[in-house]
Amino acid sequence: MTKTSLNTRAKAAETYYDELKQFVRKRTGSNAIAEEVVPETWIRANALTQALPDNPKAWLYRMAGGLGSQVIPGI
Repeated sequence: MTKTSLNTRAKAAETYYDELKQFVRKRTGSNAIAEEVVPETWIRANALTQALPDNPKAWLYRMAGGLGSQVIPGI
């Protein structure tokens, strides 16, 4: 996937949505938490005004991982 095809934070979050959900599910052990964290990741990504990072996938994973850690501290 080229950078031009992920020209917005919303598009990047939608593209990796299922992968992010699986990532959070594995980290937290909870599908319910993943169902909560990944949409919140999408919302927060879209609320930011900064330019799309060079590696949007890594940026979204870091954001989702951080949100998952807020729900279950220590993961």
